[in-house]
Amino acid sequence: MSFLRGRPSIVGLVLFILAVVVAVAAPRYATGLVRVVIDATPVTSFDNRDPSKVRFGNLEFRGGLALESKYPAFGGISGIHVEPGGNRFIAVTDKGSWLRGRIIYRDGRPAGIADTEMAPILGQDGRPLAARGWYDTESLAERDGILYVGIERVEQIVRFDYRRDGLLARGQPINVPADFKTLTYNKSLECVAAPQQGSLAGELIAVSEKSLDAAGNLRSFVLGTNRVTRFSVKRTDEFDVSDCTILPPDDCCLSGAFPLCAASRYAFVACLSLVSKKVWWSTAAQ
Repeated sequence: MSFLRGRPSIVGLVLFILAVVVAVAAPRYATGLVRVVIDATPVTSFDNRDPSKVRFGNLEFRGGLALESKYPAFGGISGIHVEPGGNRFIAVTDKGSWLRGRIIYRDGRPAGIADTEMAPILGQDGRPLAARGWYDTESLAERDGILYVGIERVEQIVRFDYRRDGLLARGQPINVPADFKTLTYNKSLECVAAPQQGSLAGELIAVSEKSLDAAGNLRSFVLGTNRVTRFSVKRTDEFDVSDCTILPPDDCCLSGAFPLCAASRYAFVACLSLVSKKVWWSTAAQ
């Protein structure tokens, strides 16, 4: 769990994305709605080459958490939504589970999490999505109490009325373009974002992890009610996208990483203004 500060609401983008350490693998999805005990150890630096460094481009590192739990379904946290104020969150794992809880701060820095629960992500028939093979839930977006979950391998986006039904919400697959099926297997729906204002309000943005077009850039989509717009995100230094979020008023921010060795990763945050089309980057070693 990482916290960087530099643009308004940046916590919602980088929480769990850039410095999460999960010590227990996730062999299966949660079997029911359960309370889960999670131990959290503060991460005090982001760059292990220079622990005193806190500025990374436009961002400031606030702290992180290394998470560990004995619950078998814990781990593989792949997407997150943090509620306004930065206290409560809901996340998905890449084995088909919900995880939600409350972030504890001390002196403005993350110190732990509490009130954590896990539950299976349910399909429209009330059964776990993972039971039908829709388990690789990689991305998560929220708009007006509705959650959208992107699922790799089957190339689907599923809608949940979280405001009404909470963790018992049943998913409804939305219509996606046929060429979703041509995205690279297990390298697809890593980013789903839901703009709430501006020219793309009410639509969804999807950026692939590493599904490349003929020019070697990342295939991406804007999904509207009656239209689909296809575009590409220029790939830089062979980074793969790992998540994204919308920062008000009009920025779509991507995060990503690539492995250098077993103990080191590079990470980036790129923000694209949906209006001005300007991009700003922050890159750091971890």
